[in-house]
Amino acid sequence: MKSNVISAFDDDLLHSTVVDASNINVLAKDLSSIHLEGDPEIQWLLRTVGFIDLTTLAGDDTSANVHRLCAKAKRPLSTPILDKLSERYGVSPEEVRTAAVCVYPYQVKTASDYLKRINASYIPIAAVATGFPSGQYSLKSRLEEIRYAIDSGASEIDIVINHLYDEICVMRTTCGSRIHLKTILAVGELGSYANVYAASMACMLAGADFIKTSTGKESTVNATLPISVVMCRAIADFQDTYGIKNFRASFLSSTLSRPPLALRISSLHSVS
Repeated sequence: MKSNVISAFDDDLLHSTVVDASNINVLAKDLSSIHLEGDPEIQWLLRTVGFIDLTTLAGDDTSANVHRLCAKAKRPLSTPILDKLSERYGVSPEEVRTAAVCVYPYQVKTASDYLKRINASYIPIAAVATGFPSGQYSLKSRLEEIRYAIDSGASEIDIVINHLYDEICVMRTTCGSRIHLKTILAVGELGSYANVYAASMACMLAGADFIKTSTGKESTVNATLPISVVMCRAIADFQDTYGIKNFRASFLSSTLSRPPLALRISSLHSVS
């Protein structure tokens, strides 16, 4: 997957969609009522495993914790389950892995060394940089933390947004074209669906490859389905404007762009 590029700031695009809370809540309820069973359920569960960043961000993290995390990322399912998947669907164990492991910058080298040792260096390492989880540090120190994580072996950088577009542009440039930049919105602190939409769009304009709901450490709201719907709508609108070639929104492209979800997402009101 290629990294996103910085696009010129467009305030009109940030407010191009009327975010109607009642419509969003109805859509979220509809989505939560979708029921899968049998083969479709198994296929989507397998796909979901491949979307997961397996994470350890505890204050007492140790090398042993990181080693266990890396081993789990390589083999997230038990051997009996993998054997059944292989027998019934022809799925090889190597095909079932998580999207990445996510650690603090200090533990990136530990993860990198261990993944090489277990022949799993193909698994990306994400590092939470820029003063996670608050982001309340100087820009200089946050950029240095990005560089340190990349030098240690990180291929993805999770940032906590503070000031939006301008700072994220600098962080995008610091990451370079080989590193994926993932922005954490801390949605519980944004106050409204409209702000979630605007923040999502600003991050993508600034070159973010992924947008994420929260650090998981906020005392307010973290991830909810209605908020995810708003973020997915922002991704869809960004794609409409800048094209899938510039921003490969893997979750939207593989999931929400398929019927019937695509029809439901597009039911939110747009301003022409």
